[in-house]
Amino acid sequence: MPFYIEDALQLGQQIYSSELFENAAGEKLLPSEFKFVLQMKQALEYEKQKNYVAYLKKLRQALKTSPNSSYMISKLKWQVAIQTTKQDKANQEFLMLGKQVKNQIMQLLLSGQSQAALPLVKQLAQLMPNDPETKGLLREVLKKQ
Repeated sequence: MPFYIEDALQLGQQIYSSELFENAAGEKLLPSEFKFVLQMKQALEYEKQKNYVAYLKKLRQALKTSPNSSYMISKLKWQVAIQTTKQDKANQEFLMLGKQVKNQIMQLLLSGQSQAALPLVKQLAQLMPNDPETKGLLREVLKKQ
């Protein structure tokens, strides 16, 4: 689809002044076909940045501009839903793994094996730098060294 968008934009810039494609005021003067292409280009830029909220908002805007594109846009929305679901699942699995490692570290601390817990907690702190529980475990392990 990016090739279609680029080709359509080039065609539009050949037919109309290229300045119309450079700002929102100019975009309003374009025919709906080229407004749609411009909106889709912006949507794809948001997708590349993984800014899915802005991406979906721009897709809705493009759909209003070109209601005939509903099938294509629904497929694009569906792809985002699948992608974010996979990411959410991976995040949940990562958090579960982190919890298991924290439990291992706590068991090592309880059994007086702070030396063995140190490399584990350091690795965990690198993977989860903003986790307060991990920070607390690191402080606890370092205190017992």
